[in-house]
Parts: sequence; structure tokens; C-alpha cells
Amino acid sequence: MAYTAVPTITTGDIATAAWGNTYIKDNFAAGVPDIITADSEVIIGTGANAVEVVAILDSSNRLKHEYGGLEFNASGVTTGDTIVGQSSGVMGLETAMTQGQAQAGTDTQVRGVTALRLKEAISALGVANPMTANLDLAANLLVGNGGSTGIAISAAGEVSMAAQPAFAALNSSDDNNVTGNGTVATVDYDTEIFDQNADFASDTFTAPITGRYRLGASVLLNGLTTGSTDIRVRFTTSNRLWTVRPFMGLPDGVGTSLSTPISALVDMDATDTVTVTVVVVGMADTVDILEGATDPNTWFTGNLVA
Repeated sequence: MAYTAVPTITTGDIATAAWGNTYIKDNFAAGVPDIITADSEVIIGTGANAVEVVAILDSSNRLKHEYGGLEFNASGVTTGDTIVGQSSGVMGLETAMTQGQAQAGTDTQVRGVTALRLKEAISALGVANPMTANLDLAANLLVGNGGSTGIAISAAGEVSMAAQPAFAALNSSDDNNVTGNGTVATVDYDTEIFDQNADFASDTFTAPITGRYRLGASVLLNGLTTGSTDIRVRFTTSNRLWTVRPFMGLPDGVGTSLSTPISALVDMDATDTVTVTVVVVGMADTVDILEGATDPNTWFTGNLVA
């Protein structure tokens, strides 16, 4: 039914039944009930003598809004749901992440993530839980080094570090006529007793990381004479020389053999190297370095301290 404009009433006009039905009854029906076509519609004023019908609910019976606010059905909220941005200018509910989504790692939507979901995904992938992999108090282990035991603590409290750099090597056969006339000889250590972390080779220790290293060595010299004027045993490192001079020449009455120990806490950078060198001055190159395969006389040890 359409609305009919009401004419201007002048003096002498008579209101008939037809006039009342058209301009009062029908216009009232057209102006209010008949223009409402659906649930949730309301009539609002849009200007002087003007109205408009608008819907205040959407098709899901949720309250509409023009600016700000959130649109979601609170009755559908479950544990773990999160209010997130779903697209430009739109916010809504997103369900909690499933185990499959956590395991696949391809879902880009922001979702609620529980520790349980992380644990399930990590377990399904067959990898160590990053929140517990580095500490196993039940087994008294601190695990590192790519998964092997880094630090082990015994029931009595003793601590061992399987990958901590440490080595010991010895000279198993005599090396003859290596110095005496100022020749610098690198001491031969051809037999490893142990080489924890595999950092010793070819008479040389190579520091795997920057740190402080405790080094110790002994060199048994033979064939010395009183003509020698200087004897020096050194740790020859990339950074500097660490020198012991047991005698400034061999005194009278001293035998022709001399054991020359040396020890130092040295600074080494990663990939720095260290060897043991010996030099005797004042003679011909007739000084020997003696072996000690079962009872080491010439040996070299070291380990990372800090």
C-alpha cells in the first residue's frame, strides 16, 4: 500500500469516509506497519518530515554497527578462542590452534596456542622438546654439543665434560741432532694418549674456541756440553712465545742430559695453534730429544680452563 499525500484542507471541506480511509487509515498503514518488511527493522528520521527503514541486526541476528565495536556470537565462544583481526577493518573470533596446525607450521592466522599443543606437535615430529632438551635432572645431564652429553654430573657430584678440549701426547722415539747451534726444533709428539674433542694433530694443538688454556710440557735433552750458552723451551702460540730458560748455558759438573719442564696458562683465540719448541745455542747441532713410550720423558698436555 502506497502513501497518499494529504491535500490542504480549506474552509467548507467535508471529511467523507473515503477521505478518512485514504488520508488517515491507509496513510497510517503505509507510513508505519506496511513499510516494515522484516524482523529487526526500525524507522528512523532522516530529515525534516522524512523517515527511513533500517535493519539493526544482520542475517545471523547479530547487532550491526557502523563504526568500531566487534561482531561475533558470544554463544559460540569456546576455550582457547581468540579475538583477532580477520581482514582489513574486520575483527572476529578464531578457534584455538589444533595439533595438526601446530605440527604443519603453515597456518598464518593468529590463534590461541597452548603448551599442550606445542608438546603434542613436538612429540609428533620426533624432535627434542626445546623447553626441556637442555636439562635432564633425572639423568643428571646437561645436554649440549648437538645432542651428545655436554656436562654429566654423577650421583656423588663429580662433573665430567665429554667434549671439553683436553689432550696428552708423548714422543715415542728419540729425535737425534735436532739443535745445539741455535736451530729451533719443534718437538715431535707422535703418540696421543688421549685427545678429547680431536684438537691435537701433527705435534700441534689447535684451539677450537677462544679461551684460557692450561698447557704443560717436558722435554728431555741429551748430548749437552758445557759449551752451550743458552737453552730455551717454548710454547709457540699464535699470540706470543712463552719461554722457560732453565740454564743460560750448562754449568760444569752437570750431566749431558737435562729435563726441561714448562707450564703456563695461555690466551688463545679460536683456530690459534701451539707447539713446543726447543733451542740450544753454543754447540753443534748434536743435541737429541729423548723418548719415553711407557714412562714419558718428553710429553705435552693441555686443556681448556675458561
